Amino acid sequence: MEISCNKQINFSKDEEQLLVALVEKYKSIIENRKSNATTWKDKEKAWQVTEKEFNSNSGQNARNCKQLKEKYLNMKKRTKQRFSNEKKIQ
Repeated sequence: MEISCNKQINFSKDEEQLLVALVEKYKSIIENRKSNATTWKDKEKAWQVTEKEFNSNSGQNARNCKQLKEKYLNMKKRTKQRFSNEKKIQ
């Protein structure tokens, strides 16, 4: 069985924590709900800065903006699902 060339190495816990810390730093831009051209440019710049900071601090696998954004959105979605499930149990 061959591994696909497109398969990326999974994020480590340290990488996830670093990503969350960096997104928190630029949260006001990244989480902005406006959808005009200026906001989109600002968000793209924030993700590019996040990518540079992430890759300079992680010391492991280099990640691009798309991978970081996708990972962050997946983490956010999983957190919301867990919170919702816990709320249903109570």
